[in-house]
Amino acid sequence: MSTLRNWDYYNMTGTFTDLYEKASQGSTFSHLYETIISGENILLAFRMIKTSKGSKTPGTDGRNIFRWSAECWETSTFGVEQGKSWR
Repeated sequence: MSTLRNWDYYNMTGTFTDLYEKASQGSTFSHLYETIISGENILLAFRMIKTSKGSKTPGTDGRNIFRWSAECWETSTFGVEQGKSWR
């Protein structure tokens, strides 16, 4: 059984492959904002940050990714729980 890559898990493989192919052909982009703030992309970014070694190191505000995520879920500011975009 093959292991899902993070992109596959959040159904972003097609999006990123399409963007890569178009960029390789010299295309320019003017409407990437919706892709960037999509719930799937935010969750993918969070997962990638969370799995890095540096995520356990507190930042200048004293919070690490785990403390930050707990605070966001508690206050419902994470914004992607029901397919909503991050805004």
